[in-house]
Amino acid sequence: MASVEQQPANRDRWWAILKYLSSAILVLLAGDMLMRLVFFSYNAGGGWEFDGADVPLAMVVGLRFDLATIAAFNGLILILMALPFGGRSRAMPIWNALLVLLHLPVLFLNGVDVVYYGFASKRMSHELFSGGKEATNFGMAEILPYWWLILMVLLLAAGQWWLLRRAARSLPTPAPTTLGRKVLAWATPVVVAALLLLAFRGGFQSRPLRPANAFVTPSAFLGNLSLNSAYTVIQSMDIGNEAAVNLMPMSEAIALARTVVRNDFDGPFESDEYPLLRSSHFEEPERHYNVVILIIESLNANKLGCINGKPLTESLTPNLDTLARRGRLYTNFSSNGARSVQSLPAILNSTPDIFERPLIGSSFETNQQWGIGNILAARGYDNSFVCGGPNGTMGFDAFSKVSGFAHYFGQGDYDGADKSNAGNWGLHDHPALEWLTKLQASFPQPFLNVWFSISNHFPFDLPLDCPVEIANSTLSPMDKTVKYTDWALGQYFAENLRKPWAANTIFMITGDHCFYYEGDPDRGDVQNVAVPLLILGPGVEAGVDDRVGSHISMMPTLIELMRLKTRYAGLGVSLMSKQNESYGITGLMGIESFVRKHRYYSTTFEHPFNCHAFQDGKWAPDEQLAASAEGQEMDRMLRAIYQVASYIRRNGKQNLPKGMAD
Repeated sequence: MASVEQQPANRDRWWAILKYLSSAILVLLAGDMLMRLVFFSYNAGGGWEFDGADVPLAMVVGLRFDLATIAAFNGLILILMALPFGGRSRAMPIWNALLVLLHLPVLFLNGVDVVYYGFASKRMSHELFSGGKEATNFGMAEILPYWWLILMVLLLAAGQWWLLRRAARSLPTPAPTTLGRKVLAWATPVVVAALLLLAFRGGFQSRPLRPANAFVTPSAFLGNLSLNSAYTVIQSMDIGNEAAVNLMPMSEAIALARTVVRNDFDGPFESDEYPLLRSSHFEEPERHYNVVILIIESLNANKLGCINGKPLTESLTPNLDTLARRGRLYTNFSSNGARSVQSLPAILNSTPDIFERPLIGSSFETNQQWGIGNILAARGYDNSFVCGGPNGTMGFDAFSKVSGFAHYFGQGDYDGADKSNAGNWGLHDHPALEWLTKLQASFPQPFLNVWFSISNHFPFDLPLDCPVEIANSTLSPMDKTVKYTDWALGQYFAENLRKPWAANTIFMITGDHCFYYEGDPDRGDVQNVAVPLLILGPGVEAGVDDRVGSHISMMPTLIELMRLKTRYAGLGVSLMSKQNESYGITGLMGIESFVRKHRYYSTTFEHPFNCHAFQDGKWAPDEQLAASAEGQEMDRMLRAIYQVASYIRRNGKQNLPKGMAD
């Protein structure tokens, strides 16, 4: 029988264990909340739209994501400590060290996002995995400016260890003696495990916690403030089959999506199994133009002088501005997402990559495609994808193959004299464009070339061949690389527009996504996805066009310009359409946005988020849109497109049915 002295100790021990576990969770929560305050302090002055009165609510919502993160990273240790033999005093230093070490990645990822968010307008997620190879390009020169963040994370971890050590000092050690005490002892870890599972799930609601639940105020910035970067990273790790999307009956979704995506030249839709498959019809014969698509890294629309109203002498992009006078400039054009890998499926195959995990890097990336590369390859085109990054960067090599490109050229294939003049991300834009010029001279015509630039990317390092007047200017590092890339493009076009093949070539120039530097203005919802599109070549009427469009519009626009008689299953509407409206669709951290008829509507699918209207040449908030008949119609259209796009992605229905000829 236990002594009288043992039984109070036994009783006190379990209260002490529960008290310690509660203290441990509070210590970990305090660290995450402190990093959230640092995130807010560092980024609040960056031009984001938010109401200061909503900040406390965003902080409270953040606790939900912090608890889910603690459950994921520290849950197992907390459960083991709750076991009858888990909280012995001799083992407590080990448990404390494990809690701190397992939570250190959480602090580190939140520290990284303090800086990363200012550039990417989103918390880190899947890019930690799909962009890991490229992250190794960063050296100490890029990391050292943020030494204070590294020091803060380490000091915070040390402080957590000290607090946990103090909390564990008074834990009694005796084991349970009576049957009731033993039952209580073994029930404790079960209860702790159940509570941690509930925390990871985010509560008792019907759907588990997801990033979109952070957006409870009208501000995208405050929604991201509520998130925990470690949570968004682990939440993006599942690369298996995605759950089916059921926002409305599938027959209704297909019918509505078809009305939105129909082009003037479309014949009837051919199959419910391939819901958007149809044939294009033109009276004129096909036009076998060469096609050159230049995708510029992080080229925000508001950087172009021809869009922001700057004269050539003050513009960051005088060469693109001059070129725009010869082509058609689309000033209300939007990217598909916030990452380079999200742009390619939309640009090449008119497939919006709007889901939580990008197509490239997911289990769906090997789905057979039938985009502009495949269509032109079937017509004997010589298709090449050229990128200055290391071979295989971002998975572009594999995705270009399934998208109809026979040739892929990466940095490893470059043999120029200035081969060593490379930056963090690979070959800079000027030597890369000179290389493209050399390659194009050897390509048999007709050809399709896609070139992906890399220079305008953090840390915005300039190459040795950068003109002195750019390198020594007082511009921000990002604006210097924008001006450098514009100079490189000017050199490329000055050389190639004189070539015989250029007269028979359609050029398309766009940005892959937006990227902002510290202090850049105009960081609202619409501006976060606003990239330019410039098209020039035969059949293109010069001028400025403010109609709405997006990356998915590019493939159907080429189909119309070239009068291609083909089957296709793209979701975009041609920018030349007269009967139907082109539109834009973007997915970012669980918020889906739909732009059409100069109206911008976004939602989490649980509630509308932000709405804007284009008036007097600017996008302004429109608080009435969501409740209006037009807003409700946009909501239904967006849901239908999202659901059908998900079906196509999950079931590989973007390509032609087996045995069906183009």
